[in-house]
Amino acid sequence: MGRGLKALIIILLVVIAGFLGFIVFKSGFLTNIQSQKSAPVEKIYSLGEYTVNLNEPDYRRYIKVKISVGYNEKKLDAEIAEKASPINDVINSVLRTKKLADVDTAKKTEAVKAEMKDKINAILDTGKLTNVYFDEILVQ
Repeated sequence: MGRGLKALIIILLVVIAGFLGFIVFKSGFLTNIQSQKSAPVEKIYSLGEYTVNLNEPDYRRYIKVKISVGYNEKKLDAEIAEKASPINDVINSVLRTKKLADVDTAKKTEAVKAEMKDKINAILDTGKLTNVYFDEILVQ
């Protein structure tokens, strides 16, 4: 192979590598990888088990739920523990207003969790919950 052909191959390889690098850069591939690495890991805090009578005047029904909350700010650890009584009050208050029809499907249960999350977030100062989880649920 002559020197001219080697130089042409090297130039072609450099141009192709530059083009591929440009494509990867423009697609945001590296940015996506970095943002996935730096995405906060959700912390989970167990609030315990709640047993509450449902709002069913003609029946003696109750709901038993084991609840955890998720959040991204580490500083919420202390605040959630500190505000355990007001958080428990919010959860009991929300559950006491529910009827069997409010928790008999997954979609309705998600609405109850969202209501709890919003009301708990209203009393938190250092951050916000990202999720409320029902680890166990029993309605009788």
